[in-house]
Amino acid sequence: MTTRDRATELYTQFSGDVIKLLKCARHTGKPVIVAHRGGFAPGFPENALASFERTIANAPVMLEIDIVSSADGVDFLHHDKYLQRTTSGIGLVANADWETIRHLKMRDNAQTITDYTPASFSDALAILRGRAFLMLDLKTPSSTAKIVNMIKDAGVLPGTIFIAYNYNQAAEIRRSSDEALIALGASNLEQLRETKISGFFEEPYVALTGAINTSSKILPLLKDTKHYVLGSAYFGQNPPDARLTTDATVPEFETAGPFGYQLVVSNRPLQAAKYMQDRGVHLVKNLCTSID
Repeated sequence: MTTRDRATELYTQFSGDVIKLLKCARHTGKPVIVAHRGGFAPGFPENALASFERTIANAPVMLEIDIVSSADGVDFLHHDKYLQRTTSGIGLVANADWETIRHLKMRDNAQTITDYTPASFSDALAILRGRAFLMLDLKTPSSTAKIVNMIKDAGVLPGTIFIAYNYNQAAEIRRSSDEALIALGASNLEQLRETKISGFFEEPYVALTGAINTSSKILPLLKDTKHYVLGSAYFGQNPPDARLTTDATVPEFETAGPFGYQLVVSNRPLQAAKYMQDRGVHLVKNLCTSID
């Protein structure tokens, strides 16, 4: 880590406490960018350690990473059920052991083979510990309880958000730690109703609302709650991410905070963070220094 690691500066400012970060984002109306799959680019594959280093060094953002288990139960960083889109391998992840997977080469999103190889979650955690806020997307299968305990043992539970795909998985996270901050689907009224029935609505969670939509019927229902709201910038026919290279304004990024989003997930986190900082609508250092 160097003093120029901008994600680490953000992490340190809020003492590695993601709740403090989210409260500040809500108080100021300035959201934080989340680097989808760690932040990828030509030559930098998604969920690759080198991509994390690039993101951490250049933008004050949170890292979202994907975790899945190999056939022999090793948790590693990977998004798909299959190997071929993002590695030199083929076939189902569930049929491949770690010894095979760890020697594969990773592809970037143009399908170009790189020199990077998949990383186990334990190796990634050793590198990322205390350097950035984390959002862990726990795929199926993955070792939910084991992963939560590893995060606890590393001392970074306060700086971590766990994505759960169903209430059984959320309950397993909660059994492993009653302090874990969980993210749950909230893209429609039915999901919100189910969360209320499940009991998880009674405690703070991150609402995954899907694409940024300032006319969403969900936002008013979450506005005065203790929950936090995440919107994605890469859905739709003309997504906000696709317009970052133009000189035109991107309204979704500029209005996300005032409309109630504390987190904005981007496939282009470096560009998104710069765009928002240039316009004063992104959470930066030295805000909320006294917020509880």
